[in-house]
Amino acid sequence: MPAMPGRLAAAAAFVALFVAGCGGTATNGLEEKSAAQVQQAATAAIEAASSVHVTGTGVREGRPVQVDLRIQDGSSRGTITIEGARLEITTVGPNAYVQGDQRALEVLGVPPAAAQLGAGRSLKLSAQEAAPLEGYSLDSFAAQLAKNDSPLDPKVEQTELDGQKVVVVSRQDGSKLYV
Repeated sequence: MPAMPGRLAAAAAFVALFVAGCGGTATNGLEEKSAAQVQQAATAAIEAASSVHVTGTGVREGRPVQVDLRIQDGSSRGTITIEGARLEITTVGPNAYVQGDQRALEVLGVPPAAAQLGAGRSLKLSAQEAAPLEGYSLDSFAAQLAKNDSPLDPKVEQTELDGQKVVVVSRQDGSKLYV
């Protein structure tokens, strides 16, 4: 199996970040802070959290990507959808498993015959194949969130997402972070 696309959530602009214990319908004071301060607060919250739920959409190597991932301690579980092909990913410590239909495996670069054999099965990845999944940890997400690949717009805006008040940090490249 070829190497999996690494750090998809970083390459795909963070669209939403829900940190356990943050959010709610009341104001949390973030709307009064600068974009850089909100980014720092979100990074600190991830570093202090025991679990996070990250969802995002974006483009990776010219292909549309969606990420929906829950990370807790040394494990993660979720989905990555590339060009409409959905792949389930599970990591437990150093072990990584993927499951998808034939099309999802082929999008990853698996030859058609092998993709047909592996379709619908949970496949354990070798350490080399799983290396790109190192980005799916609390520490990695905090580090990725702290990066500024594109300048931040200085002000944040407040809105609602799934019935909760959130602040939006926008980047000049058009990506957004909802906290």
